[in-house]
Amino acid sequence: MGTRKNIIILKIKRFIVFLIVNKFTGYLLSLFIKESINFQNTKIKIKHLNYAQIAALYFNIYESKEVLFINKYLNKKIPCIELGSSLGIVSCQIGKLNKKKKIFIYANSTLKNTIESNLQLNGIDN
Repeated sequence: MGTRKNIIILKIKRFIVFLIVNKFTGYLLSLFIKESINFQNTKIKIKHLNYAQIAALYFNIYESKEVLFINKYLNKKIPCIELGSSLGIVSCQIGKLNKKKKIFIYANSTLKNTIESNLQLNGIDN
């Protein structure tokens, strides 16, 4: 019985996420949020984000599990390499926690400016 209840709760959660994390909600949010979104104590510029990403960041869904993992397990005493920096959200979290050498690698060169601007916005030197 407990498993069936868990499945129903999971379906309800997914439906709610579907309702609030979408392009339309992101568009509405972008009308009010002009520069950046505070996400897990990190500022993320919205200039280069699509509307669905804006909504996911606003509701703390975008890469939230990755940020929780970094906060819990990152060894702050050794240099860090992040593969696949994407928008720089996890990179910013790593940069705030780890003052040692950090290397952020991204496959999509069009994201370079986005990552660098997010790092700079959060006062992270690399």
